[in-house]
Amino acid sequence: MKRIVLLSIVLFAFSSIAFSQETNEISKIPQIRKGEIILTDGTSIKFRQLNVSNDTVVFSNFQEKICKYPANAVYKISRTGNFAAIGAITTGLGGLLGGIAGTIDWDNYDVLKGQKTSFIVGATLIGAFVGGITGALIKKEKTVYKNSTAFSFQPGLNIDQERNMVLMLLCRINIY
Repeated sequence: MKRIVLLSIVLFAFSSIAFSQETNEISKIPQIRKGEIILTDGTSIKFRQLNVSNDTVVFSNFQEKICKYPANAVYKISRTGNFAAIGAITTGLGGLLGGIAGTIDWDNYDVLKGQKTSFIVGATLIGAFVGGITGALIKKEKTVYKNSTAFSFQPGLNIDQERNMVLMLLCRINIY
């Protein structure tokens, strides 16, 4: 019986550590070029150029209006973007390598001899173009600040009036 209780306590403690998210300090946020801010009342605002100074969050929205909010009014700040540059570079390199590999034997054919360079350049440019378009369609988002715990487990152990041990698990979920 003691083993089961001890195992339960360890599992509850582990789940609390594994699934809880810690809050971070808003003063440590670097300047963010583009992203999204969610206020504690649930309002979501897309922004450009966010800065934090003296517990005040200052940013410009996409209508070029400067907005200021106190730090305690901010729930979450996320940096947003896409993978256009990564897609263009990787598929451009793939096109370059494919062009080089595909034209290795072209020197043996009189018709293809002079077109080797233009084929390699074309394969590289087409690969970079397709990769850039594909990467632009894939969005990325990274949360850089969260004001409170959004999802947490908190284990508890109580003894009731009849001296029975009661294991509890408190689950807290904030939805914005």
